[in-house]
Formats: sequence, C-alpha cells, structure tokens
Amino acid sequence: MAGALEMVAKALSLGLGVMVGCKGATSLAMASAFTLATQPAQVALDGPLRLQSDRDPPMAYLDLHLQAPD
Repeated sequence: MAGALEMVAKALSLGLGVMVGCKGATSLAMASAFTLATQPAQVALDGPLRLQSDRDPPMAYLDLHLQAPD
C-alpha cells in the first residue's frame, strides 16, 4: 500500500491524472482501493455490485458515494 500511495503522489506531482479501478472483486478488495481513491483521482470501484454475493459486511453504495463498512 505504501508503494501505491507513493506512486499516486509522484504522478500527481508530475501533473498526471490517476485512475483507481477494479474488476470483479469483493468489498474486501475495495478497502485498499478506497484508500487510494481519497486522492484526486478518477474512481471506478463498482466491482462488488456485479457479484452474485459479496462478503459481510460489504461496502455501501449510497447516491453514487462509496462508504467503507464499520
């Protein structure tokens, strides 16, 4: 995770955009991406919405905003 945060910081310092995204993954996988997505970025973390079942507790998606589980 530290390496990913460093890469995001470097990209932003160079004036580059950053995209954080996923494919089919559970909410557990979104936890790390959620941390990266707090940086200025294009974000596509809707992978768990496409799964037949997700882990418990899942990430909550409310009004297009992603919320981490308690």
